[in-house]
Amino acid sequence: MARTPAGTYALVDYLNFKGAGISSSQRNYERGSGLLHVLKGMQFAPPGLTSLQAYVWSAKHALIRRVENTSAYASHERWLSGWFNRVNTYLDGDYAQATS
Repeated sequence: MARTPAGTYALVDYLNFKGAGISSSQRNYERGSGLLHVLKGMQFAPPGLTSLQAYVWSAKHALIRRVENTSAYASHERWLSGWFNRVNTYLDGDYAQATS
């Protein structure tokens, strides 16, 4: 993924958006929503997806887990649509426009 502009944008943006996911408090895959958790979760994406599509699929599932595992479920759930909109920009291919 890092060999394409869209893939680089997706990796860097998510890292800045939700962090690396390497904190000892986030090591549990089922609870983490950082970049490491997204990368590890790609292996569970449906077959036939491109690597970027699998990345977006995994990112969305990580964000859903983040909401489900928080004590403030209701307030975090309202953020999901905005988070999904942001993650969907990774598939646009026009990463420069998405950052402006």
